[in-house]
Amino acid sequence: MKKVIFGLIALMVLTFSACTKDDKSNNGTNEADVKSNATSGSWVVTYFVFNGSDNTTAHSGFSFTFKSDNTLQATNSLLTQQGTWTVSSTNGVTRLAITFPASSLQALKDMSQSWQVVSTTNAKLSLRNATATGDNILLFER
Repeated sequence: MKKVIFGLIALMVLTFSACTKDDKSNNGTNEADVKSNATSGSWVVTYFVFNGSDNTTAHSGFSFTFKSDNTLQATNSLLTQQGTWTVSSTNGVTRLAITFPASSLQALKDMSQSWQVVSTTNAKLSLRNATATGDNILLFER
């Protein structure tokens, strides 16, 4: 529970302190930056809150590779599962949509959402999706 609260506080601080009215930066959230950063290597999930529950451990051992052909590969020591990903922007909000097929592990299917890109660098990808049951948060890091 402390981890969830800390993660939410950290995300709020990041969101509210990251920019001001005069700030011209986009925190790497434009489509080109998201695509470039996402496809520049493999990622691991360092934090994942889904429907109010911390599901980070369900993703331990997985490596995620966003490929330039919009396929997403999740690999651990036992299996490799394929999904897809796309990036789009509407009204200045960049979203990264992740989709894993229904036959995938539940932990991967839970990632199948249209995520708002909070920030991205070549080392960290911060995603958020507001739902009726609360914010889902997904952090990828290298």
